[in-house]
Amino acid sequence: MRDFIRMSVASNKTRLILDLRGNGGGNAILGYDSFKQLFPQTNQVPFGGTRYRAHQALDIIGKTTSDFIEGRTYVQSNVTAFNTSLQGLSMNDIFLFTTGFNFEHQLDENNKELRNWEQMFGPEKANNDNYTITLRYNFTDEASYTYPGFSVIGFLANANETSTPQPFEAENIVMVSRPSLQGYGSKYREPVELG
Repeated sequence: MRDFIRMSVASNKTRLILDLRGNGGGNAILGYDSFKQLFPQTNQVPFGGTRYRAHQALDIIGKTTSDFIEGRTYVQSNVTAFNTSLQGLSMNDIFLFTTGFNFEHQLDENNKELRNWEQMFGPEKANNDNYTITLRYNFTDEASYTYPGFSVIGFLANANETSTPQPFEAENIVMVSRPSLQGYGSKYREPVELG
């Protein structure tokens, strides 16, 4: 995307159509980065929040992750147990695998750091069920978005790119997405031809 935008600007292109009709999903972080590439000077990051269903098993996972962070698990105090149980994995591997349950790598809905697992777990009631609080990526912490070596525009290695001029005016950007379903069991609507 970055190379495409640079080539477009160098070729004096002024309009952009983002055709997402065939997009089957993927890494959400690239969506945040694409937004920041198109609007590099904005101070905000698009809102993206997630919650886990808060149940006993998740609470056990979160508490165990917290114990691991603090070095209080049995396998951390016993090299043989660690090597036997976690065959070939390093401590760093475990930290990376558990970042989704590690309050230190998450932010709340207001982009504030969390104090502990209990704050992250909540639970909060929604739709007659229990969920964790709303969590957001911490773009100043690579482990948060589990994409090591990559940083979103405006953060970490790309912090200085916020002074880059906006490549296209907002009114000259069009996003085309797959049409919504008409109803259960129906086919997609026919695509509209843009003239």
